[in-house]
Amino acid sequence: MNERLWILISAAFAFASTVWTFLPHRPQFHTRRGAQILLGFTFVALTLFLLKRGEVIHRCPLTNGFEATAFLTWGLIFTYFLIGTSFRLSILGAFTAPLSLFLLTLGWFFTKDTHPLLSEPAHWQSEFHAAISVLSYGTLGLASICGGMYLVQEHHLKTHDFSGWFNRLPSMGDLDSVLHRLLRWGFVLMTLGIISGFSTGLFEQVSKIKIIWAWLVWFWYLILLAVPRLFRLSHRRFAWASLLGYILVLLSFWIMNYLLGKN
Repeated sequence: MNERLWILISAAFAFASTVWTFLPHRPQFHTRRGAQILLGFTFVALTLFLLKRGEVIHRCPLTNGFEATAFLTWGLIFTYFLIGTSFRLSILGAFTAPLSLFLLTLGWFFTKDTHPLLSEPAHWQSEFHAAISVLSYGTLGLASICGGMYLVQEHHLKTHDFSGWFNRLPSMGDLDSVLHRLLRWGFVLMTLGIISGFSTGLFEQVSKIKIIWAWLVWFWYLILLAVPRLFRLSHRRFAWASLLGYILVLLSFWIMNYLLGKN
């Protein structure tokens, strides 16, 4: 079985989880539980793809844009099950599924799955750098989902629409609190990823453009976390800024690779 088929299977489960979530007239518990189970199958399929691909290339499957997208999606779902449920915000899964489907679709149609000639064996330092970076992106992805949920909640309040999804969403205060916590954790993990990259000499092997881009993303989140303590920033603008930050993360996966001709 071609390992790429696992990506199609994972996308099918992500699509099913999305559809199940938005089916009308279902008990809230059954809707949430069914969506989580289908998202769990998405995670299993992605795990199998990464394992199979790792056996083929004999290293962490992050050698091209296609693999990076799959790994990014895997990290997002893994972080949801690891962190999202501990915050008692299982409704995050309703937004994690469509985002996962979106990422898998972009990866399938807009990235190339070509393997460069790798003569040197993989080192544990590079594997650690990759793993911690993916976890940071997954945490920041969950933060962006919280920011999106905050904006949806605010829209419902402004339009006085208190039906449907409004009753399932957490309070704006809870979303804002979790958003800040996720951003802090994601920033710490991103910092560890950058430090591990420099300490092991990995950044000496990549283009300066990618290094500069990594620092730009890091500074964006540093400023985002520092601004509320220094200046008055509305919760709405903070939520939008968290969404923009994750767009920068996604651009670091695709646009930079495209510009460098390495995706």
